[in-house]
Amino acid sequence: MDRSDLEKRLRELNFGYRARYIQEAIQYIKYTGGGMRFFDELKTLSTKDARIRLSKIMGVGRKVFEELSLKYFELYYFRIIFFFNIKFYLPSNSKKN
Repeated sequence: MDRSDLEKRLRELNFGYRARYIQEAIQYIKYTGGGMRFFDELKTLSTKDARIRLSKIMGVGRKVFEELSLKYFELYYFRIIFFFNIKFYLPSNSKKN
């Protein structure tokens, strides 16, 4: 899908003005950022360096970075709490004699 088709399709899916930013982010990551390797490298960076790297994507500034960081933080701790509860509070699947 070329650039104009992607933005058009995103607008049809009600992304509105965000369609252009999403399309630009995809293009940056795919062609400039190294594809999926971009995300692996991002995980290894300090917060400051990650912010600098992400700010190269059109539409990503301090506010967007902070929102992304918070969502990642929430997801990370949600996983820890979820798996802790499964391990310690759900009944075991082992057979009882």
